[in-house]
Amino acid sequence: MTNSLFASDGTCYQLYGDTTLQPVVVLVHGVGLNQDLWRDWAAALQGQYAVVCFDLLGHGQSPNPPEDRTLDDFSRQLDTLISELGIQRYHLVGFSLGALISLYKAVQTPDRLLSLVLLHSVFERSEEQLAAIESRYELTREKGPMATVEVAIKRWFSTEWINRNPEKVESIRQVFRAHTDDGYLKAYRVFCDADDEIAQLDLANIGCNSLMITGSLEPGSTPAMSESLAQKLGGDVIINEGHLHMALVEHASVLMTQVMQFMEQSK
Repeated sequence: MTNSLFASDGTCYQLYGDTTLQPVVVLVHGVGLNQDLWRDWAAALQGQYAVVCFDLLGHGQSPNPPEDRTLDDFSRQLDTLISELGIQRYHLVGFSLGALISLYKAVQTPDRLLSLVLLHSVFERSEEQLAAIESRYELTREKGPMATVEVAIKRWFSTEWINRNPEKVESIRQVFRAHTDDGYLKAYRVFCDADDEIAQLDLANIGCNSLMITGSLEPGSTPAMSESLAQKLGGDVIINEGHLHMALVEHASVLMTQVMQFMEQSK
């Protein structure tokens, strides 16, 4: 692991490899998490790619500006970082909220992307699905980040994985315990309302190759969502049998292989 670095706006990031000699991959984490989500991915990708991971606003060591958040705010954060690193073109991989940010960014600057990979992304959620996420948001707002974590862990991972990896499960709890201000809640609000921002985008404006990946057992980022999104983007879709939301951790090697094969075709 490299030491944490900071952009001019305070964004905390880590850089693996040489962006002038290798194709670049930018990895965007989900709500409530931080760049450590990608630790195994960065280690595996580093030999062939230069890898950029960073903490979203209000997460990890990045600042939490006082204003409310939008997808555009997170997109601007990403733009500032890649501009300061002098990166011209790159592969963009986003997970969950990070997938929505990546999709938004891809529409804003389609000429900058070599490829777009959206892992376990929501898309065009139903009223029932939106009501469920709104209920979890309200519980978090009233009782804090830890109020929904135990239920989320059971929704994100298989029981077998949870039983085999108590240390990793505890590390996830620690990430959520670290939220001491409203940065997590602001990002959660963006996740709740993102359908409205996405609906305003011209998804046909993405000129790069795109890949959607989710799990067959995903209750939130469903296979139907990824299939619909792939149709809108003219991209590819992979539905991994038996995978839940945090497949990029539980089944990291499978997803990394799928993503690396896709990026290799998209250079």
